[in-house]
Amino acid sequence: MQHPRAIDGTMKNDTAAGNSNDMPSSPAMSPFEMSVRYSFVYSDICRFCQDMWANIATTRSRASQHIIASVSLLGLY
Repeated sequence: MQHPRAIDGTMKNDTAAGNSNDMPSSPAMSPFEMSVRYSFVYSDICRFCQDMWANIATTRSRASQHIIASVSLLGLY
């Protein structure tokens, strides 16, 4: 999607590519800060995946318990 000012022709290509007021300026990060930031993101993703697999395992065990209970009740009748 093009920038709105690029569509109406009031923005030059070099301005659209490098100097936009719509994007907040972020301070330069050192390699150490970037590695710390990425390690936080990585640990958050790992924690999310572990929680997801725990939920899947819980759902599977509950489903098998329901199947066993249903079969037992059907066997009684």
